[in-house]
Amino acid sequence: MTELERLERVGNLREVWPTEDRHFTPWLEKNIGILGEALDIRLVVNSREESVGNHWADLVCTDTTEQSTVLIENQIAPADHTHIGQILTYAAGLKEDPVTVVWIAERFKDDHRAAIDWLNDITHDTVRFFALEIELWKINNSGPAPKFNIVSKPNDWSRGASEAGKPLSEARHEHYRFWNEFVEHVKQSDFPLRLRSPRHQHYMEFSLDIGGVRLQALRLNTDRVLRVQLVLSGRNRSAFFRALQDDMEDIESEFGHELEWELKSTRPSIDLTVGMVPTDQGDWHNQIDWFAEYLSKFDEVFRTRVHEIDPDEWQEPEDSPDD
Repeated sequence: MTELERLERVGNLREVWPTEDRHFTPWLEKNIGILGEALDIRLVVNSREESVGNHWADLVCTDTTEQSTVLIENQIAPADHTHIGQILTYAAGLKEDPVTVVWIAERFKDDHRAAIDWLNDITHDTVRFFALEIELWKINNSGPAPKFNIVSKPNDWSRGASEAGKPLSEARHEHYRFWNEFVEHVKQSDFPLRLRSPRHQHYMEFSLDIGGVRLQALRLNTDRVLRVQLVLSGRNRSAFFRALQDDMEDIESEFGHELEWELKSTRPSIDLTVGMVPTDQGDWHNQIDWFAEYLSKFDEVFRTRVHEIDPDEWQEPEDSPDD
């Protein structure tokens, strides 16, 4: 019988990472796949120490499955109240963009865990919060190995169904039914974009196969409109926007419509909106046709353009103010 070894926990994280900014964050940037495995998402790092509001996010990443933003705040210490304020600042700074905020700490007390659970309960489904504890383990005299433990996560992180026993709202069920009908409809056509499984959200995202650039289809019940938009995120977002805006006349001529050009520091976008009532199920077939037509048109007009852009040619001088 094979003799098994015994795992031993390394008690002091600072023996491996003496500081957060000069040791842990650079290590996490190089080993982001380990965190991605714990969260069950694929992460690509966009930047380190990026300004969001009055704070600096340790890492800003892209979830390449959804092409959405993931902000990471870490502590090589027990969780504290200060960092709750910081992650709220991050969420507020990116409130118009689907965003996942990940808080990593050595240990979470019950009140901090409860705070993250509460945030996931009350915030919009485009904002998600995770709390993870980081541990180090070794076997005999081996080197230490990291382990992330999720202590709080969004209620619907089972990729569609609530894991916390809290029933989903009727509005979220309606979103799921609509996107399911949309997917089934466009599967029968030559729809050019790669489809994802429907979820209980008011939007669906589509990749243009380049980091920081994605399409969104949105059902905005409050505004009683539908919207298709090209969304730019990551450190090159303003450069992409300026390059496209420089070609605005040709783009709108090719598109056949005037578009809404919104330059914001966190999420520039180029939008087309139509006045339809998302909750009018008798009109869903027209809404599905509209989404299919204009998502295809956005893909046709923008895909080649964004792949031909060299962001370095459109970066602002270093002494210029941020957008």
